[in-house]
Amino acid sequence: MLRTVVPKNARSKRALEARAPKEIESERTTIFVRGSHTGDVLNSAMKDLMLLKRPHAISFSKKNIIHPFEPDGISSLEFWSNKNDATFFVVGTSTKKRPNSLTLVRTFDGKVLDMCELGVTKFVPMEAFKVSVEKIQLNEGLTYHSIQ
Repeated sequence: MLRTVVPKNARSKRALEARAPKEIESERTTIFVRGSHTGDVLNSAMKDLMLLKRPHAISFSKKNIIHPFEPDGISSLEFWSNKNDATFFVVGTSTKKRPNSLTLVRTFDGKVLDMCELGVTKFVPMEAFKVSVEKIQLNEGLTYHSIQ
């Protein structure tokens, strides 16, 4: 049997209504997290990705000691997902074995669905192109499709 949460005051009622399923869902929020070690290439790549997702993007300014593929890292991502109502994460880390890696994380209902790690080898910033950011009309940078 499913447990139903009954609000005890008006504030908790508004919070439950905001998290309840809607007929037209709000835009998905993306959180950009810098790992403990990130270089200039990775920081500028994350900054350009954030410009494309701008009104619905949150950038964590402090460096976070996070390893997304370990259980502690997954629990941190799930906590941040619930706290900020975010469904997508971009985690930038740089280690000796994997320099300049971006980890893309999808969540659903506060749980991590899947992760994809990408390596940044050559990066050209958006300033190198003559098109302004306002003229770019992109909804999603990556699209995931499932078979089922």
